[in-house]
Amino acid sequence: MEELKLKLHETECRTVMLIEAMDRLAWHGHLQASTCASDEVNADLRFAADVLAQAKQPLKGV
Repeated sequence: MEELKLKLHETECRTVMLIEAMDRLAWHGHLQASTCASDEVNADLRFAADVLAQAKQPLKGV
């Protein structure tokens, strides 16, 4: 049980770090679509921005 709690805590910490890293990229404007980028790159940027927005929402049912 302790090992499971430790893994859960580690996963939570990594999730927070990823959200903070993506948030920093967004704050600097690096997740915004660009006319200079390809459609594929802009789709990836929109996806990353959408994932960040979802990750910042409170968990439902918790």
